[in-house]
Amino acid sequence: MEHDRFLDLLFARSRRANVTMVLIALNALVFVASAGMSGNLMQISSPVLLTLGANHAPLVMQGEVWRLLAAMFLHGGLLHIGFNMFALYQAGQIVERLFGAPGFLLLYLAAGIAGNVASMWWNPQAVSVGASGAVFGVYGALFAYVRAQPGSMPISVFNQIRS
Repeated sequence: MEHDRFLDLLFARSRRANVTMVLIALNALVFVASAGMSGNLMQISSPVLLTLGANHAPLVMQGEVWRLLAAMFLHGGLLHIGFNMFALYQAGQIVERLFGAPGFLLLYLAAGIAGNVASMWWNPQAVSVGASGAVFGVYGALFAYVRAQPGSMPISVFNQIRS
């Protein structure tokens, strides 16, 4: 009962999580284009990823800062995008409603850019892509909300998301 009441209140804030769905659609469209260019759904080649904006420290340091944003919408293969978009769909539905569409979009983009900066720092020679940094930021915001608002989310909802 508590689970259903929480979801009713959450959905009363916003019937749809439009930003989440648009982000998933954009990622999917970019993936289809990159897979088409690479000729392989399971592993997109590094040259294709670099052409489309993969994160690579030497290029970013030469002024191609746009890669920090573009890399968030590129994925290395079908499993990569599948797991990232499943995680985004799960948490994004809730976090977008908790923080509002503009706040959620800002959170997603800031976390993704921060993740790409961390990736450059961790391994400057790597070519990195994916929405993982942004998705981790979404989950981090959800856990921070639950921590800051104890009892605001039924344990059954929390456990469902956590698993």
